[in-house]
Amino acid sequence: MKFSFPLRKMIAFICLLLVFTVQSSFLYEIVDIEMLFADSLQIVQTPDGQNMSGEDDTQYPKEIPGSNEAGTETNEAEEITEAETYTLEDVLSASHESNRKNKSSTVSGNESEKVQTENVLETLHKSDWNLILVNKQHPIPEDYAFTLGTIKGSMKCDERILGQLGQMMQAARADGVTLVIRSPYRNDTRQEYLFNRKIKNYIKKKMSYLEAFRASAQAVTIPGSSEHQIGLALDIVSDTYTMLEEGFADTDAGKWLADNSYRYGFILRYPKGKEDITGIEFEPWHFRYVDVPAATYMYQNQLSLEEFVQLLGE
Repeated sequence: MKFSFPLRKMIAFICLLLVFTVQSSFLYEIVDIEMLFADSLQIVQTPDGQNMSGEDDTQYPKEIPGSNEAGTETNEAEEITEAETYTLEDVLSASHESNRKNKSSTVSGNESEKVQTENVLETLHKSDWNLILVNKQHPIPEDYAFTLGTIKGSMKCDERILGQLGQMMQAARADGVTLVIRSPYRNDTRQEYLFNRKIKNYIKKKMSYLEAFRASAQAVTIPGSSEHQIGLALDIVSDTYTMLEEGFADTDAGKWLADNSYRYGFILRYPKGKEDITGIEFEPWHFRYVDVPAATYMYQNQLSLEEFVQLLGE
């Protein structure tokens, strides 16, 4: 059947309009990130083993309409609610339970001065559990396993860091600073949700999918490559400043953490001026546990974790 020229033009226009509408509305919904970028970004999925399970599905839905929770590794300036923060009392309770079951072999914050003269480069190894490098180029190993300790409710972290986390929060309180934990361990589903939400936000700002993906990877760690997924990373804010933004660095809590967290085995994971090395923008609220000897060395020599592990043996 033949159509007249004007009719063919109208049919072609309608088809193009339909294609444009479908692409604009659903592109970011149907593209499989891992299939599209797996070769270049080495994206992997961590297994859902016994030690990696136990998240509350109601806390981590795939979509949270109207949610004001900002993700870690993101500079979104969104306030959090009281129910989303975890206090010193929560950590101490969890730490007491963990210590009751396991005798800690880590160095306490009060002993940090003793390790400053040790040759940590000879005594530590990049294969140590607390020094595992997880970033875009080094995804979480498929066989990586750990035990989660409960901070409160469904909120967890690697149970081996609870003792020193409690010590750090106690020391801060003694100095007049009240620290609260914003976001500890995240499962795979939660990290995927945060990353995809960031992409959608950029697409709404008229970016293409590729542009949105690249921009999102600078603010939110690609799923399978986040330290939150192994329970060693924490977003820490204060009772008077509850937003994940660079302004936290200028608060009393931000300054205290930057100057003292190493004494308890924590490092400022994404420092200012190291963006080209870490691949993530400056995040004064994001802290990673590495234990006191490594944290002290990195603090004294102003090294990122990426730089430090390059100095270590296997």
